[in-house]
Amino acid sequence: MTEFHNKQRIFKAFIAVSASGPDQATERSGLFGTRRSRDGADLRFTTSDCDWFSDHLREPNYDSGIAEHHIRLVNPGLSDVMGGISEAGRFLSSHVSDARWDGGQITVIYAGHGTPTTGAWVLRDGNMDAVALAETLLQVVKSTSRHLRLDLVMDSCFAGAFVADLLEYSWSRPDHRLFVCDVFGAALPGELAWELDSHQHGAFTYAFRAMFEPLVLGSPSLPRHRPSGIRDTDRLRSGGVSWLTDDEQHAFEYLNGHLKVIGAGSARLYEAPVVDTGLIRSVMEAALDLLPDQYVPLG
Repeated sequence: MTEFHNKQRIFKAFIAVSASGPDQATERSGLFGTRRSRDGADLRFTTSDCDWFSDHLREPNYDSGIAEHHIRLVNPGLSDVMGGISEAGRFLSSHVSDARWDGGQITVIYAGHGTPTTGAWVLRDGNMDAVALAETLLQVVKSTSRHLRLDLVMDSCFAGAFVADLLEYSWSRPDHRLFVCDVFGAALPGELAWELDSHQHGAFTYAFRAMFEPLVLGSPSLPRHRPSGIRDTDRLRSGGVSWLTDDEQHAFEYLNGHLKVIGAGSARLYEAPVVDTGLIRSVMEAALDLLPDQYVPLG
């Protein structure tokens, strides 16, 4: 990978997908009120998750592109998602003749349920797994010498399984045009994601918002919790999702070769001789036993 790969692109497409859960949710009661598992995701909550991320990404910022296209899908079928990806591809492909063409960037946001084992997105009439997403992206964006950057945000069950398969797909093809750069996931490979009745968000999105807003607005818009008297931002930087879900869910991030379980350990995947789904899953599990400044050893 070159030094160019970790940079923001200036031609960008955004796809946000909110989906309802296919099953009856499991409910828990705790300090933050009732929460339900995302296999029975409430479409109102997944939609509010995607709306917050989408609104944030539309705001002018240091990383805004010179040309952007935003696609919003609510409870879509598989063909609708494929159509959205094709629309994003056509938008990016229309700019390849520009002298400033940089390969383009697609940011995908998904809020809903993911299947056990693979974390595949559960849509209204079918599922989409990581390999299908990657291959579809490469089919619809015109091939050039530049890499297509993919950023991903997933507030869904078993998100770590989806990301492990996606990274294996990308890393196992050194000449591949797809460059997976920044990924934020709600739950590890064996974990359900949860949503909070009292806040009408997934726990991951709520934690992300609570951490992020003070950095942008100068003060949080989210209130203190009356039962605890603690403002979310006092704790969310160090494993807030696990705090909100009684340690049943752990968020993670992957930033250009560096994998971290929020509030726990990290791994420098670029130091591993082989990066595959088995390694990534084992790294996530091992990271839970480490402190934030500790690294999982890679053989």
